[in-house]
Amino acid sequence: MGASLYQQCCSYKGRYVNIQHKNGQSYYGRIVDVDDRHVYVDMGRNGGGRGFGYSGGYGYYGGYGSNVVPFAFGAIAGLALAGAFFFW
Repeated sequence: MGASLYQQCCSYKGRYVNIQHKNGQSYYGRIVDVDDRHVYVDMGRNGGGRGFGYSGGYGYYGGYGSNVVPFAFGAIAGLALAGAFFFW
């Protein structure tokens, strides 16, 4: 794991981000937690997946009750803070 990606995720906790996955897909959501291996992103009620994968959600993480998805740091190709009026 790159320490800078971990630090970036920690500094973005509670904010909306765009994640570029190494599989080529992009995802949008709010960072709710970070640990030494994953960043946990709340994808919202409708899911934040831009393509296939996580739009069904898991809803298991920490009682958040929505589509919180763990992303392994090794699977993240890029991370960007999303603006307040960001539209994909």
